Amino acid sequence: MMINKFSNLEGSFVHLITIYTQIVNATLEWDFQLASTPAGVRPSQFARSEIDIAPNVHLVNWPYIEPFLGSVQECLVLLIPEVLKGSFFDNLMIPFSKATCEAYLAIMTSYMLNVDFEPHLETMLDFERSSVQICMNPGEDAKLLRTIFIDELRIDLPEDRIIVSKSSKKWHEITTCAWLMRHEAAEVVLESAINYDLGTMRKKFYMLPQRLTWGPKLHSMARWRPFREHFLSVMDWMVEAGFWTYWNEDARLRHQQQTWDSLKIFSFDDLVSLWYILASGCALSLSVFTGEILIVKILSIL
Repeated sequence: MMINKFSNLEGSFVHLITIYTQIVNATLEWDFQLASTPAGVRPSQFARSEIDIAPNVHLVNWPYIEPFLGSVQECLVLLIPEVLKGSFFDNLMIPFSKATCEAYLAIMTSYMLNVDFEPHLETMLDFERSSVQICMNPGEDAKLLRTIFIDELRIDLPEDRIIVSKSSKKWHEITTCAWLMRHEAAEVVLESAINYDLGTMRKKFYMLPQRLTWGPKLHSMARWRPFREHFLSVMDWMVEAGFWTYWNEDARLRHQQQTWDSLKIFSFDDLVSLWYILASGCALSLSVFTGEILIVKILSIL
């Protein structure tokens, strides 16, 4: 069973991610000079932005980021500086503050991308006690989904827990439903691109560790040989018609496409390594620059 992470989860961290995503969208719009572009003709990656840009004052509109941290507000001001005015020290502090804020935002982004949500449901009994509903396709029979077996344990779900989704969204975009799916198919979905939320780059679903079976078990008695011979003949016809080869090629191509489209995200260790390289380069450049100044001063004195 796959359960959406946000179906029964509320908290300040989710709110923080939402606000931060909106701020990032706004800064991207400014960096790509989309502040004066109508929303209807913007590229698709910026169409979902929920923060407006004030192009005349060169600042992000403050009412949208009042709930956020004050330090981040200062960072946003420094990321879009006005014409440099003031003393040499003031002008020097602006790029230094900008670099500091960029480091702070990079660390925050890395934390949000790499810290997983704790699954709020661990077992099928936890799911039974929760209010999360199971969605099914219109052609499925709800009576077959009501009875779920876990080894020798039988769970009968009430009728209101199994619904047919009336949303116009795709099934993986519905945040209020759990889905019953074959274990192998669920593993593929969990690692695919559709399981990533484009706003937060976090996975939408996780899978319960227990494997379930559901539906009635039927038995019948009949002569075995006629069925076996008919099955073998049908199988031979399908192989001769090329269905078996077509299915294998299609599965192989889908697997290659799945592997190619899988998302790769920098881990926190990767970002720390990148910042370490940048810091080492800056320190080396600063030492060389200081040495040049000292040499010039000494030569001028002599």
